[in-house]
Amino acid sequence: MTCLSVILRRQWVEHERLIYPLMQVPLAMMADDPQGRLLKPFFRSWAMWIGFAIPVVFMSFFALHNYFPWFPQVVLRSSVDVFRQSIFLTFGLNFLMLGFGYFINTQIGFSLWFFYLLHQLQEGLLFYYGLQDTQAELGWWTEPGMGHQMMGALIVLVLSGLWIGRPHFKRVLQKAWRRDAPIEDGDEIMSYRSAVCGAACGIVGMWLWLWQTGIPAWIVPVFLFAGLVIFIGLARVISETGLPIFKANMIPAGFAVSSVGVPALGVKGMIATGYTMVWCGDLLVFMMAPLAHGLRLGSELQSGQRRLTWAVGLAMIIALVLSAWFTIYLAYRYGSMNLLISQHYSEEPSRFALEKIANPTGPSLSGYLWMGGGG
Repeated sequence: MTCLSVILRRQWVEHERLIYPLMQVPLAMMADDPQGRLLKPFFRSWAMWIGFAIPVVFMSFFALHNYFPWFPQVVLRSSVDVFRQSIFLTFGLNFLMLGFGYFINTQIGFSLWFFYLLHQLQEGLLFYYGLQDTQAELGWWTEPGMGHQMMGALIVLVLSGLWIGRPHFKRVLQKAWRRDAPIEDGDEIMSYRSAVCGAACGIVGMWLWLWQTGIPAWIVPVFLFAGLVIFIGLARVISETGLPIFKANMIPAGFAVSSVGVPALGVKGMIATGYTMVWCGDLLVFMMAPLAHGLRLGSELQSGQRRLTWAVGLAMIIALVLSAWFTIYLAYRYGSMNLLISQHYSEEPSRFALEKIANPTGPSLSGYLWMGGGG
């Protein structure tokens, strides 16, 4: 993902000029004072401190009420049911979204609101009239109908982005092939040659690994295509809209099962597909979006971008080691059955694989139709 992020950075930051709303505050915090004073202008702004204090006060009320039920509770949200409680539309004040909404333009803000409302109304109407997608379940993290619709939209988004950026990607490949290509990579955290070779080796390595785990060789590209589309698409959406919480309704395992069917995967392939949920199941957190934002922040540096490679690698290693250690510690300290981990993360791969083996389904025509509608 690091290599892909390097290849995409210039296209997104300089050519398409994505907003990166999540980085606007860190960039403002980094801005130097024109008069050379030690304290940055951001921290001397009274408007910033007033805006900071308002959500802190309200969130403190929420926290204190959770710990001490007798403490007054401030309610900032409500909901109304639509189509005889088929869906609930929530109305409220979210300080996090309010803040990030300040950094996006009105067209993007309206699109987020409109398509979310359309999504909710669509689900409500389908449920109300009994027209929900009847396709067999595709795992805990995949919604058969809406997930395919989202996948169709992401495929169009990613492929159109690659088409628009083809001049840049052509120059990147030229730079990877010869050093005198008409593009500079000194402001990247690694050379384009390293990025292209690293991305190619990573994709081939994933293909070999998935094949050796049991997924048929000809199905592995379907799995990798879905994974790359989801990762790149979500990173692009977050970079442009600044959504701090964004989760896919489709994962590669669900896409592969829906596209080719369980009989094509076989028992061994289905088990291997189920266990891919360990690393690409819950996509609420994935590396490509933070990497894209980190590279956007690094583009403000005047020099020394190559040193960021070691910083990024070290951060990944520290996060991996500490998260693994803390997960094991919590499991032994409080019992893994008392953690949410045991219910979804550890049980879901086996449960999903066994359910599909016991009740095999073929390729889903409705899934392809939903994808076409989303695209």
